[in-house]
Amino acid sequence: MSVSIKSAHEIELMRESCRRLSIVHKELEEAIRPGISTLDIDRLGEKLIRSLAVFQTFFIIMAILLLSAFL
Repeated sequence: MSVSIKSAHEIELMRESCRRLSIVHKELEEAIRPGISTLDIDRLGEKLIRSLAVFQTFFIIMAILLLSAFL
């Protein structure tokens, strides 16, 4: 498998996506407690992702990363 060299722009997009995802992870970590359902966690995660306006960007970046792994 070959390594795909990322452009500065792609790296910046990945960095920003990871920064926003870390915010979501921190918020979810604070919300998780005994008794919370996985559905509630899922709903909160989606709400947080949408509030950061990363929903489409997140999936685009993940698709790029996944596809580049197979190139």
